[in-house]
Amino acid sequence: MTCRVGEPVLIANPHPAKPIRLSGVLILALCTLGGMGACGDAKVDSGATSTSASGVSSTATPAVSAVNSQSPDPKRGAALLTKFECWRCHEGTTKASTIPVAAPVEPTPEAMVKADNQHCFDCHRRIIAGSYKAPKPSTTERWKKNVEALVHVPSLTGAHRRFKRSWIEGFLAKPHDLRPRLSPTMPKLPLSPTELRDLAAFLVPEEKPSSPPTITKAAVAEGRALFENKGCPSCHFMTGTGSLKGNPAKKADEKGLSDAQRLAPDLRFARDRMAFETIVTWVRKPQSIKEDTAMPETPMSEEEAQKIATFIIGEELSPIEPQKIPTRLPVLTRQVSYEELKNKLFNKICWHCHSDADYAIGDGGPGNTGGFGFVPRGLNLAAYDGILSGSTDDKGELRSIFEPMPDGTPRLVAALLARWKEEAGGEDTNIRGMPLGMPALSPEDVQLVETWVAQGHSPD
Repeated sequence: MTCRVGEPVLIANPHPAKPIRLSGVLILALCTLGGMGACGDAKVDSGATSTSASGVSSTATPAVSAVNSQSPDPKRGAALLTKFECWRCHEGTTKASTIPVAAPVEPTPEAMVKADNQHCFDCHRRIIAGSYKAPKPSTTERWKKNVEALVHVPSLTGAHRRFKRSWIEGFLAKPHDLRPRLSPTMPKLPLSPTELRDLAAFLVPEEKPSSPPTITKAAVAEGRALFENKGCPSCHFMTGTGSLKGNPAKKADEKGLSDAQRLAPDLRFARDRMAFETIVTWVRKPQSIKEDTAMPETPMSEEEAQKIATFIIGEELSPIEPQKIPTRLPVLTRQVSYEELKNKLFNKICWHCHSDADYAIGDGGPGNTGGFGFVPRGLNLAAYDGILSGSTDDKGELRSIFEPMPDGTPRLVAALLARWKEEAGGEDTNIRGMPLGMPALSPEDVQLVETWVAQGHSPD
């Protein structure tokens, strides 16, 4: 799957706090390890309130209940990195764990994956650098403006030193947006409960006991002052805390951000992702945990790092406001042509996962030839004939993407509406939301698709 880029397109916002107007290619991005897991595990006295990342006052709670008593197997988890092709987006897969990984993992080898255009973000970086060999030199220049915000993805280096196993398991089971300035998010992959446990066990084979300090309001306030004075808000947001000194406002179509700013996570989730001791080391010596991190080392004492970590795990958080599902717009009275949808949606967004292998100069994407753990569905949205041919079901039989779902909604439209529900924290058990791992289409774009289908989905 290569990274051919189209023209600008307006897409819906996946994060209530980050307005986005993206242009160009929206390749599936596995921005792994960025969501809610176990609640905070800090000791709390009567002078403070401990809240999890969800904003609910709580003591420690497992991220995912054990489905059965089978012990997780980190060696099986290592094999899952190949099965789910984590290397197509992430680097650092061979440095993610202390458990050896069997080849081929990263990246099969790396030069081959990148040469075959299977490393999504490497393609984007080569476009920016001008080294990507497009059909025409002018094409590369046209693409550059469309991928500036799509060249960053967190590496998996040092995952075993950074995260709580329970958080990883919970996040992979129900991923959500973590990084306010990244548009792609970790998609929900077809992981079974056993695979979730095994993969989390691979990424975190061993966990040390954590002994966070007793938290007081005074200690949290002191830590917050240090957090602000050290300049942390210049990269990090911490939703639910109110305004932080030095926090720049997020803007649509942000340009010129550093790697550190693009990759900086929302710190409301740090208490769920990391143990207190890990946060202390991370804020003081981040490269000692993750050698390829973009986070700079900020001069501070051990005591100052502990105070900042106390603020991060002890600050009282307001609850996350659920994102509202957009209102479904009525079918348009004007004619909507296939050409209009092709230029605005099918050949700009959809084709990256649902394309013809020759057209894509690689493979057909996870929605056609398979990938990321998904079985091949044979759906090619890059050409009208492919759209008309439909996809295969779980039995390998062809079905139309215009066939009605149980509620009468055409399958193609239902997938777009399901993405709305996923972004609001829900799930449609009948169909997976699309685009996978990317912002949902706007109500206006869904309206175009639904109108075209209702008008007979003509090729004209």
